Amino acid sequence: MHLASALGYFREEGLDVTIAEMPGSSKIMEALLGGSADVGAGSLEQSIQMAAQGQYVQTFLTEFFNFGFSIVVSPKASWHVRSLDELRGATVGVSSPGSQSHFLVNFLLSRHGLTSHDYSAVAVGLGASNLSALEQGRVDAAVTTPNVLMVVQKRHPGTSVLFDPLAEDNFEQVFGVARYPSHVLYARLDWIARNRQTVRSLAKAVVRALRYIATNPPVVIASKVPAGFRSLDLGFDVEALRVWKSMYSQDGVTPGTSFEAVKALTAVSVDTVRRTYIDPAKTYTNEFVDTR
Repeated sequence: MHLASALGYFREEGLDVTIAEMPGSSKIMEALLGGSADVGAGSLEQSIQMAAQGQYVQTFLTEFFNFGFSIVVSPKASWHVRSLDELRGATVGVSSPGSQSHFLVNFLLSRHGLTSHDYSAVAVGLGASNLSALEQGRVDAAVTTPNVLMVVQKRHPGTSVLFDPLAEDNFEQVFGVARYPSHVLYARLDWIARNRQTVRSLAKAVVRALRYIATNPPVVIASKVPAGFRSLDLGFDVEALRVWKSMYSQDGVTPGTSFEAVKALTAVSVDTVRRTYIDPAKTYTNEFVDTR
């Protein structure tokens, strides 16, 4: 979204877009349902969760596959944690309660015989506050981003990573799909119905930004991101883009085969998703992206 704005793609598509930063996924959904935002940048899990509650927020574009999240042990953890099943009784940092990172921890621990009651989830954000929580030992482990992980590993060699989504064969083995739509754009179904051309133009602009990412080296991409959304070390941003570049979608399409995988992950944390039939067509659509 920020890249599409910086490159002028929204303007070229006839759109006047204001990007408002919010502190977490719950606040994004709150703004969307309350009408103070038209479109949200969030996760397909949220669309599924809302559908289970009878409120329809439809994903119309996938920006990123895989999670972009690792689970890393704090250098000052209260004990030596070597695997996910050793997080029983631990304090684990997530971006915010009920966020995708929180759902991810619950899902991964469920595969090791643990439940959400076996550990304590603490909100630590995903940026500087996340790094601080890890380095100060305020959490035993945390879900973190590539940028933060690289800083921690540089400052604390030998830092233990409990979940690496890019590990060979690891991702598909755990989630059942090779491409999991983790970062998406969505809007209320009724708003989409009234603003179809706007949605189509917005999707086109973002897909252009995705193709820019696909066809340019990381150092060029990083230089185009607005300064307020880069880290203080351009080298880290470039390295993060190098590692994760292949995970960006090139066409915005949400794979139909991924719906059940996303629902299964969400169901571990949300009772209503487990109990409710959810129509996939009300949670995502590819109508507004060019599938040619």
